[in-house]
Amino acid sequence: MNKESQKGLSMIESLMALTILVIGILAVGGMQTTAVKSNAIASDITEASVLAAGQIELLAALPYNDPLLNDTHGDGTTGLDKIGASADHQRTQSKYTISWNVATNSPMNNTKSVRVIVTWTGNGKSRQVSIDYIKADN
Repeated sequence: MNKESQKGLSMIESLMALTILVIGILAVGGMQTTAVKSNAIASDITEASVLAAGQIELLAALPYNDPLLNDTHGDGTTGLDKIGASADHQRTQSKYTISWNVATNSPMNNTKSVRVIVTWTGNGKSRQVSIDYIKADN
């Protein structure tokens, strides 16, 4: 039999092609895993942002002297970043803790700076989203 009459692939060629195909499939599988994790993180951030915005809306609708808009710890602007039990106010909704802090007469007289901070743990990491609002005394 001469070389010209031989047709088809050798065993080594077939194994090489199969190896390349398997490596490609594994790479796509790894990308899929990363995409699923990233989507879960994005979903958590979106939900936390919606909760923070909702809390800001609730606080914005309250009268200026409402107890929920008091600086209960009297720490002013230095306390705006506090979360959990250290915050002026807090509540929990599912896996999220919604904290808000108030600084009176900040940034000017007859205004209150309000910072809402939503915290949660996702993928073993502590995460947070915050939104600021300034309420004026009408």
